[in-house]
Amino acid sequence: MYSGVDVLTGAKLYLSEVIPAGPNASTMAEEAKWRLTQQVLENRQPRTNASLNHLISEHLKNSETEPKNKASLKAYAQKHIERSVGKLSYTELRTKPFEDFYADLRRCRDHCDPRTPIKHYTTDPHECTNRCTKHVCRGLRTWTIRKIHYLMSAACESAVRWGWIPANPLKAVKKPAAPEPDPQPPTADEAARIVMHAWNKGFGAFVWLAMTTGARRGELVALRWRNIKIYHTVLGKHECAKTGCEWTLVVRRAHGHDAGRTWEKDTKTHQRRHICLDPETVVVLSALREVCERNAELAGVALPQSAFVFSPDPDGQTAYTPPSMSQRYARWMKTLGIDSCLKNLRHYSATELITAGVDIRTVAGRLGHGGGGTTTLKVYSAWVQEADQRASRTLMTRMPNRPTVPLDVRPTSQQLSPWERIADDLNTSILAGKILAGEMLPPITQLAAQHSVAVGTVHRAIAFLSRCGVIEVSRGKRAVVLPVERPQLDAEAEATDQVHAVRLIEPKAERFSRSPVDTPTSTVAKPPVVQLELLELGRPIKRLTVQVDPTDVAALTKLMRSAVRRLGRLDLNIDDIEMAVYEPGASEPLTTVVMAA
Repeated sequence: MYSGVDVLTGAKLYLSEVIPAGPNASTMAEEAKWRLTQQVLENRQPRTNASLNHLISEHLKNSETEPKNKASLKAYAQKHIERSVGKLSYTELRTKPFEDFYADLRRCRDHCDPRTPIKHYTTDPHECTNRCTKHVCRGLRTWTIRKIHYLMSAACESAVRWGWIPANPLKAVKKPAAPEPDPQPPTADEAARIVMHAWNKGFGAFVWLAMTTGARRGELVALRWRNIKIYHTVLGKHECAKTGCEWTLVVRRAHGHDAGRTWEKDTKTHQRRHICLDPETVVVLSALREVCERNAELAGVALPQSAFVFSPDPDGQTAYTPPSMSQRYARWMKTLGIDSCLKNLRHYSATELITAGVDIRTVAGRLGHGGGGTTTLKVYSAWVQEADQRASRTLMTRMPNRPTVPLDVRPTSQQLSPWERIADDLNTSILAGKILAGEMLPPITQLAAQHSVAVGTVHRAIAFLSRCGVIEVSRGKRAVVLPVERPQLDAEAEATDQVHAVRLIEPKAERFSRSPVDTPTSTVAKPPVVQLELLELGRPIKRLTVQVDPTDVAALTKLMRSAVRRLGRLDLNIDDIEMAVYEPGASEPLTTVVMAA
């Protein structure tokens, strides 16, 4: 069906659809004809048969992307897109080819043939020699695949905006997932070593400013002395750091560099931000200004306000290039034996501010992040969690005094939960001789109907009595009463998910103990019942009641380790945990156990 003229080549365009042969071919052909007619009438037909490569080329030609990024995108298109999905026209663009393309990029960035894993030294016909080696596949990074996806999607969006195609086919494609951010800022000790080494190399002010302001490398090398605004509090000659003068760093521009060419550009997020400088940074910049003025005087030139702050020339008219600073920093890290890059100084500034309790919006403003702190929160969420923990400890100091009455005391059996009442009634019947040793308990369904509870509630009571050693449970059989005395609960059992039940019923220990008449005499005394309280920095996080000798340090330590492990909290610091041992109803602890690292 005729659908118009190609807007690029002027050739006639036709819509077509292949109908398979069969008894219903005539009906299917009429339906296809109606669909194609509707596309033309509703202007949903493509107005060009141009390939995706042509759309990308036209998009990059009209894009306002800076030269360095545009060159990178062109390289991605030439190496990866042109040889695969770039050859397809709009009518051939479907979801499956794109997702297969992304899978191939994750497998190998060279798009090799898995059947012939040979890396040839030339693409011309030849006989393989020792110059042809075995190919090792290396997939593209997720961030690079996402850039390729956004390039193709942006090209299709431009084509839709120009009226070339009716819709963007990549909207239905599952884009590659973004990798989890993992900033690696230097530690406090490493930061001190980096500053001292840079100071000895003559670039101490650059590293110091990168740490305190979190500015990007292109923004730092583009700084001029006129970008430092000073609001003096006193007149005449004075030291600004001592008199409290306000120094503000205004970040307006940045430097880009590509293929040996450097140019001045707007900042990455197109924001102009004002960063307040602390007194120590004021001292560092004041000393740097004096050094620059002295070098200019020795060279017989003036140092204007338009001079660059970091410059190899006495007059400050030439700035360092961003790659040169990164390479210089990399050499320092190799000398110091530290795994770090220049961008990690920016991470250091952000993480230190967040850890100190500065709010996210302020940190985002200093770093120049867009989105009102969304990027900052996404990248530095681990340090936000530390700040949140510190906030919870601050709130703890504002809380009223904690009552000393144990939380696990239940004076009456009416306050027990349903499964606890069932366990208590069964144990009472056993102690009273209503159910003798070796006899089976009533069926689960009978107990559930008797107590008007669900079958699962009875199962929970039976499991608790089995763990306490009162009964024995076998698969497919009813529970049998054991003839031996119930042993004390092991420390591992107390730290399980059922510790809540042990804590509630254990104060009624006399009701769960065997009668001296029914059990053989023993000269070994049972450990006393004590109450344990786990504390994190003085804040109670878990309470339980067990039978344990309060003077047995090994048993207490084992019990404490088991309880901490069963908490399942990865954020716990082992040095912050301690356990207090109380007599039942006492307010003062008998002893306190500290977890050893």
